[in-house]
Amino acid sequence: MLKLSSLINENKGDNQPVKGVVIKIIRFLENKFGDVEWEDIYNEYEEDTSESIFEELTDTLKIPAEKAIDLYYLYVNNIEAIRSGDDSWKENPNRVDYTEKFSDKHIALSLELDTIPSLISEDRNKYYGLDQFTYYVDGGDYIIGNSDEVRDAIREYVENETYGLTNHSNVKEVYDSEIRYRFGERFICEFLYVPEGWKKEISNEDAGYRVAEMGDGEDLISELWGDDPETLELKSKYESLELLKSDLEDKINQTDNSEEIELYREKIDVIESELEDLYDDIRQHLYNYEYDNSYDMLTNNLEEWLEEYGYMSNGELITKRERGESKTFFPKFLSVDIEKMREELESLILEDVGNYFATYDGSEREVEYNGVTYNIYRV
Repeated sequence: MLKLSSLINENKGDNQPVKGVVIKIIRFLENKFGDVEWEDIYNEYEEDTSESIFEELTDTLKIPAEKAIDLYYLYVNNIEAIRSGDDSWKENPNRVDYTEKFSDKHIALSLELDTIPSLISEDRNKYYGLDQFTYYVDGGDYIIGNSDEVRDAIREYVENETYGLTNHSNVKEVYDSEIRYRFGERFICEFLYVPEGWKKEISNEDAGYRVAEMGDGEDLISELWGDDPETLELKSKYESLELLKSDLEDKINQTDNSEEIELYREKIDVIESELEDLYDDIRQHLYNYEYDNSYDMLTNNLEEWLEEYGYMSNGELITKRERGESKTFFPKFLSVDIEKMREELESLILEDVGNYFATYDGSEREVEYNGVTYNIYRV
């Protein structure tokens, strides 16, 4: 095969004479198709004849497709002279450079389909920016592009799937879009977020409610369970004041001197006032902690927060029964990060382009021609 390929290559280019091995191939074809009218052979759009000639070159003679295309056009473009018995075609053959007639993509597709370019037509329509072709023999439609063109097509595809959606779109609008039907509710929920204003408002209400549930006064002390410096300082201050108060109460119990008792009680009043101020500081400290915790959850663990508060279950927003019909409940404080969703969609599609572009069979094919790798999808 290597020797045959090199000999065929020697017979390529300009109008140089046809040499031995190629003449033998042409004679082989003529023996096979001698009973076919030369006009039918010359008509490269005659599907059955063209396919049969090409199959003899590739299947019977095992000639690689690209070289077989050269031989096919050499045969059909000189068929009239061959049939006339005029051997001048050997010295001055009619060589048509099909690479000037057809684009690289056109030829690359013909190599992948193992056929001649003439049996493929380029459509005017584009498929998300990719060039589209039709194969006459089976009526199949194919799109083709290099890696950069495929990436651009993916972006256009995503723009089309998310048409009309912006970061100002509410969750219901996104649920009603093609995204939900193509990728599902759970996919949408991966991009839910709470806008800054809502986060602050919810964190404030959440913290206020939680601190109120903790009680007052000494009840707050049991909530100081952390070991951060501020918590330790508040606990230490409380313990010091309580110890002073206890000492003063002991002194009151140990004396009958009214003046001393009055003095001790005045000091206790001061301590209790300081304790009240301390309770306010503790309450503020606990509020800040709960606020920060809620804010962090809304920012970094929104799904967990939504499930805890009953807005979500199994990664999807909950449904409620209204007039006997289940309807998704859309909290007004939720939004969808459309830009982030688009980026994720592009990455997702890039991992399996055939599944999204090759609507006929879901497969992606690759063919290299003229130093460029092309991706092909049947649609």
